[in-house]
Amino acid sequence: MIDTEKALEFDKVKEIWGTLALTEWAKREIKNSTPYLSETELLKKLKETTEARLIIEKCGNPPLVSLNGITEWVENVEKGNCLNPLQLEEIEKAMVAVMRIKNYLNKGQAYQISLAYYDENLDELDEIKEARWKASSDR
Repeated sequence: MIDTEKALEFDKVKEIWGTLALTEWAKREIKNSTPYLSETELLKKLKETTEARLIIEKCGNPPLVSLNGITEWVENVEKGNCLNPLQLEEIEKAMVAVMRIKNYLNKGQAYQISLAYYDENLDELDEIKEARWKASSDR
């Protein structure tokens, strides 16, 4: 039986794609990805890719940062554990990154690019920001 990934050289694409990933999670997702065999699904993904290229052309490169470790820290907090000061700083950086990507996507909405409306799925965790500012002002 022919190996479809090798025939399409998808393994080479994944190798290059993997070098661009900012997190271990993204690298695993890329490694586990397979070619689309459904034309409908492929056309949907092509539309998203075209829109992503259009946003980059209109708004510049997105403000992406590595969020390595964030998932594990959030899971620890959900279990009732505390974060150390370095982890808290990284969480704050992640919140700023979400705010920046939301602003970036809002710019894309001005061009009526449907992909830009994904910002509605991003939560800036305003209640955490407010609690932080309240705690620092109480000092």
